[in-house]
Amino acid sequence: MTDLEYKIGQLEVNPKRIVQFEGTYSTNINHRFIVTISNNLALIYVAEEQSHYNIHQKYCKDEEVVGGGFCIINENKKFVILEKSTDYKGIPKPIALEFAKLIVPELQDRNIEVEGILINLIGTEVNAYWIKRGYQKYYHSKDDGYESLP
Repeated sequence: MTDLEYKIGQLEVNPKRIVQFEGTYSTNINHRFIVTISNNLALIYVAEEQSHYNIHQKYCKDEEVVGGGFCIINENKKFVILEKSTDYKGIPKPIALEFAKLIVPELQDRNIEVEGILINLIGTEVNAYWIKRGYQKYYHSKDDGYESLP
């Protein structure tokens, strides 16, 4: 597995629309993210867009996307990374966790109330980029695809 540096490429959130109840179908979730890799730098781009492809075209169209998904702040005030992009598949749980740890303080600095992290990748197939680097291909259950931090 590769040692990567993690940074936020773009964090464009609507404070009134990022708060949603978990369990909402992904088609109703407003905020999506994609991840790109350049050398050993992993960048996450989060925006309120209609598709992952739109985020790619708007912020980093010359970069290869290595996964994506959705994010919300749930009813328990946890920042949640969930599911996968239909265009780019998902990212591994450890990578999602690294990005969540970067995003939460940024949201708090914007006076968005967040009190923890939840990664829910149950049923997520991971992008081939990560599989080639030793990460598991698919998260089957709560045992391997779910993590909650205070």
